[in-house]
Amino acid sequence: GRAEYTVRRVDTDARHAFTVLVSNDFVDTGRDGSVSSEFFWPPSGSRWEFLPGKNALPAGVTIPMPDCSAAPEIPSPATDREALVAFFNATGGANWTDSTNWLSTGPIGEWHGVTTDDSGRVVQLLLRENNLSGGIPSDVGNLTAVTRLDFQGNELTGSIPGTLGNLSNLDRLDLDHNRLTGQIPAQLQNLVNLRLMDLDNNQLTGPIPSWLGSMTDLEFLSLGDNPLGGRIPPELGNLTNMQVLGILDAHLTGTIPAELGNLSNLVELNLSSNDLEGAIPSELGRLTALTYLSLRSNELTGPIPSELGNLSSLESLYLFENRLSGEIPSNLGNLSNLEGLLLHDNQLSGQIPTWVGNLSRLRSLNLRINGFTGGIPAELGRLSNLTYLNLRSNELTGPIPTELGNLSSLEELYLYENQLSGPIPSQLGNLSNLTRLSLSDNELTGSIPSSLGNLVNLELLRLADNQLTGCVPLSLQVVADNDYTALGLPFCSN
Repeated sequence: GRAEYTVRRVDTDARHAFTVLVSNDFVDTGRDGSVSSEFFWPPSGSRWEFLPGKNALPAGVTIPMPDCSAAPEIPSPATDREALVAFFNATGGANWTDSTNWLSTGPIGEWHGVTTDDSGRVVQLLLRENNLSGGIPSDVGNLTAVTRLDFQGNELTGSIPGTLGNLSNLDRLDLDHNRLTGQIPAQLQNLVNLRLMDLDNNQLTGPIPSWLGSMTDLEFLSLGDNPLGGRIPPELGNLTNMQVLGILDAHLTGTIPAELGNLSNLVELNLSSNDLEGAIPSELGRLTALTYLSLRSNELTGPIPSELGNLSSLESLYLFENRLSGEIPSNLGNLSNLEGLLLHDNQLSGQIPTWVGNLSRLRSLNLRINGFTGGIPAELGRLSNLTYLNLRSNELTGPIPTELGNLSSLEELYLYENQLSGPIPSQLGNLSNLTRLSLSDNELTGSIPSSLGNLVNLELLRLADNQLTGCVPLSLQVVADNDYTALGLPFCSN
């Protein structure tokens, strides 16, 4: 026969709470047989009781109590408390900016930065900008119910513990702006639910692991401002849920993988300030959700792909400080949402396209230090939202268009180091918000318009190295940053 008995642990230690089902098998009726446990995990020294209403064990039968003290503890609020205490001690908790209730005997959910669920398990640990120092202890890997860790903006050092890979429920990992070192641990690829990983502004070394391409739930990945080195893994093109990808100033080399064009949900892509080379992949033109694209300050060559004109949501296009060549492709005229077009410090040529004047939302246009020729398009005068216009150090000729006087929002205008000729348009005196005006090193002639004296917000004025005559309007005497000495003209009398 077979009889079953249910017993319960009665220890006061809250870390272990479970029920054991014990069966008693008989060879035949009335004879005692062996007792075996179908599930048995008490540590040594346990005390047990029978639950009400259950059968008593036959006379002379005992329940064996094996020593399982070396077995792992079941995660509980008590084990979470131990992990938090270890974290506090390892990260200089006594010097934290805010350590309210930490190490108290009250519920850990009342400790500053700790959020718990209904069972008392830690689900969030948010301690950004709290003067944490020292290393992240491996004990944090025991917080297996946690969904968000945020230690941003502290002074944490040492490596990222591989035990963080145990946190299978983790949704957000913010470790940016610390002083962490070493490589990104491979165990993090176990975080299959992770949507945000922010490790930027540390001292992490590379290369960027290709296994990141398997973390397909990732929506935000920021690894910038680390000396990672190496190439961008093409496997990152598998992260089709990615919305923000930032790996700037990370000492990256090689080319931009064409596979990044598969990131159909990408909203921001920032690969600036690296040593990337080669052409801009035309496949990036498939990223139709993109609003921000920065590839600035690299060693990119070749033309600007016309396919970038397909990025109808794009608001910021930053390609400056590369070695790009050729003309600005006409397809960029389709970017009706563009607010910032920064193409300066390249080797671009041809004329400044007239269609730029149709980009009505444009606030910043910088084409300086290129090889543009021809005149300044009068159509630029239609850009009523423009606050910054820089065309300096090109090979522009002809007059300054009077239409620039319509740029009512303009705050900075730089046209110096070109071959512009003719007079300074009096209409520039209408630019009431202008703070900086530089027209030096051209071939301008005639007198300085008295209307420039209306520019009461002007802080910088450069007019030297032209062929100007006459005098400087007396009202311009208050402009602090000027080149009047080099200009060599007197101030006008009253």
